[in-house]
Amino acid sequence: MPNFEDRLIGRTIKAIRPLTKEELAAHAWYGSPGVVIVLDDGTKLLPVRDEEGNDVGALMVEEADRTVLLSWHPMRRP
Repeated sequence: MPNFEDRLIGRTIKAIRPLTKEELAAHAWYGSPGVVIVLDDGTKLLPVRDEEGNDVGALMVEEADRTVLLSWHPMRRP
C-alpha cells in the first residue's frame, strides 16, 4: 500500500465546501459545519480538532504575505 504522501501528490482539488448534515452526523459532530476538501479521485480531506477526530477543525493556510484560517461559520458563507 502506498504511503500517505504518495496518495496525495499529483491530486487536484475539485471542491472546498462545508460538510453536509449527513457527513457531520456520521462523525457525531454537531457544531460548526467545518471544511471538506474534495480531490479529483473522490478523496475527502477533513481538518479535525485532534488526532481522535473530536469535532471539526480549521485549516491554516500560509501564503507569502499572510496566514489565514479556512473554516465555515454557520452564519456566513465565504
